Amino acid sequence: MDNIVIFGASGGAIKVAQTFNDLGIEFECFVDNNEKKWGEQIFNKKINSPMYLTENTSKIVIASIYQEEIEKQLYDMGISLDRIVPKEMYILNYIKSHLKEFEKYICSKKISNHSNSFYIFDLAEGMQIGGIESWSFNFMRILKEREEKCFAFSKVTTDEAPTDLVDDVLQIDITYDSYLKSIINIIDELVLRMPFTMVANWMTQNFYAAYILKLLYPDQVKIIAGVHHDMLAYYRRNKYIEDCVDAFLCVSSGSKKRMLEEFEVNSSKVYYIPVPLKHMKIDDFVEQGVEEPLNICFGARLEKAQKRADYIIPLISKLEQNGVNYRFYIAGDGGYFSIIQKYVLEHNLSDKIFLLGKIKSEKMFEFWTNKEIVLSLSDSEGMGLSILEAMACGVMPIVTDTAGIREFVVDDYNGYVVGFGDIDSIVSKIKQIEKNKKKMNQFRKNSLNIVKEKCIDDNYYNFLKRIGTRQKKKML
Repeated sequence: MDNIVIFGASGGAIKVAQTFNDLGIEFECFVDNNEKKWGEQIFNKKINSPMYLTENTSKIVIASIYQEEIEKQLYDMGISLDRIVPKEMYILNYIKSHLKEFEKYICSKKISNHSNSFYIFDLAEGMQIGGIESWSFNFMRILKEREEKCFAFSKVTTDEAPTDLVDDVLQIDITYDSYLKSIINIIDELVLRMPFTMVANWMTQNFYAAYILKLLYPDQVKIIAGVHHDMLAYYRRNKYIEDCVDAFLCVSSGSKKRMLEEFEVNSSKVYYIPVPLKHMKIDDFVEQGVEEPLNICFGARLEKAQKRADYIIPLISKLEQNGVNYRFYIAGDGGYFSIIQKYVLEHNLSDKIFLLGKIKSEKMFEFWTNKEIVLSLSDSEGMGLSILEAMACGVMPIVTDTAGIREFVVDDYNGYVVGFGDIDSIVSKIKQIEKNKKKMNQFRKNSLNIVKEKCIDDNYYNFLKRIGTRQKKKML
């Protein structure tokens, strides 16, 4: 059995430790870059300096979204990257070694055999409104419109499902400290809905419950893994689970390219289809007058990771320094909400900066309407759904150069693409547009037309029906 060290000692690492503890997977300790944590304990396991890893040959499970930075750090320390293993390896090994026990339990249940497949969407992380959740809800709307049976399996949460999908969201007791019990809870629900296709957004209990049933009933279960982020950790994970899934559905062409070229995933399993915008009203818009302030918007979780909300205050500061006539509308909550709120109050900007908090998905159309510019500051997203939603309402994008973004944002045609963290370029582009509203209004029309041409519902539906079709048993 491997000796395992968990790299990280925060939220993600705690989830990994809870999972391992519940499944009886032993690990030695944690390591973390924060020296203030060294010597402390979590779950009776010590937190050490990363230098601890130079003293042994333990396997390393990175429990942080900063995978690339940590891998570079380990490489610079002279540690072989072959020691890094995904946590999924240990969970899948546990499942395979206990498959007989799962089979015995499942055989005691009444297993359905419906004539048509169910479609199950993985929302194990809850229903906080973000790109993955909105993507899933849009997908469900497409299916429901065609009278297909679909559900979202969510953890128990105070977040509310969209009004039109309330009856299609099942809240299940999904926790990390009772990981195995959570898998069993999900299996109990899945066996009532066989055959089914699981659309897995994360590798959590929903995925593993579906995988167990897939091992036992391969003709009745299909698994599609959504590829939503342009992050090394997710690509590595997807490569590892390649044999467990029937298809990977990428939300950007850039992600598909990386999956195929950099990680050499089986090309027959990797798909890219432009994201559908089922609940958005793709229509015309009101052109803005010359003297009116620019209405700029940002809709995302206010976190540094992935969304780079830490750039919002420097952006506001430079807009002020450059004398831009603007109003800035921000939808979302998270760790940076109170930080930005404090800054706005201290600098008397409440008449320009509007922090609106979390907005329900069906209300986002109202948020995007009558705005001129949408911003994305991300350094790791695939193709941010918020950008497409805004474009569908005639908003021009100024965005960072993430995977696949250039398929929808053509520089100096319908918006602008800038480098990661390049706040100066963003402000420069905003000032250009402020001086040329005619050009901006044309960009907005071009954005609207691009979305109309590419984001088509039938493409997603046809893909799902093709992948999710029940396989017929071969005659022996």
